[in-house]
Amino acid sequence: MHIFDVYYDDDDDGRPIATHEIPSTVYGDTLEELQDKLDLLALALAKPILDESEIGSRDRSPET
Repeated sequence: MHIFDVYYDDDDDGRPIATHEIPSTVYGDTLEELQDKLDLLALALAKPILDESEIGSRDRSPET
């Protein structure tokens, strides 16, 4: 399993609108930054698992 950054729509109903294609990684220039990132990843474990089909615009049409 992987954890991905997900972006949510603030102007609508808070639905997920985009995600990174590459999973999140743990990084930081200081131990404090590294701990902050680990804390965010730990919080993600309590969130619901999203299916790829749930992410993006409901009204999206194929690009031409």
